[in-house]
Amino acid sequence: MVLKINRDILKTKKLRVIIVLSIEKVNNELGLTWRIDDTAREECMKHFEKSIIFSNRNEWSMLEIVKIYRAQIGVKQQFKELNKRDRISVMPMYHWTDQKIRAHVFISVLALLLSNLLYLKIQLAGITHSKEECFETLEDIKEIRLYYDDEYPPDLILTQMSLLQRRLFKTLDLKRFTEK
Repeated sequence: MVLKINRDILKTKKLRVIIVLSIEKVNNELGLTWRIDDTAREECMKHFEKSIIFSNRNEWSMLEIVKIYRAQIGVKQQFKELNKRDRISVMPMYHWTDQKIRAHVFISVLALLLSNLLYLKIQLAGITHSKEECFETLEDIKEIRLYYDDEYPPDLILTQMSLLQRRLFKTLDLKRFTEK
């Protein structure tokens, strides 16, 4: 019983140290007693992260400064996305002149902005999946063109789509790209 509580409820070692359990059998019934170890709790509280934020923006309120500070996480995530090599990436860069490097970085940042805009449209349609999941799902939609004769345009067939793929297909109006 104690093992089950430790495994299922008190998963982290910190919780097991702070909350002390004892199970006793009293009159053929099991009784559970618990207490909080104050010294262990105080020791655990010492390790919570604290930040001091310095700002020269005297006209901003404390709340605005904290909001801006926390918004940095979003900016860092955008830079991480630019450094990934799977979808939108600044690297590898096979340019040596400043003009071509600037153009390459501009195109990469533009692609990132457009992907964010696309994901915003997906979110506004009520689809709550992550950006990564939505884009992977879109990549899995395949188009097959069947050519029978040079005179006639090819027949176009889409692979069978999942529910999420159909919702994304409709939300982004991708049918317009499949019509002849």
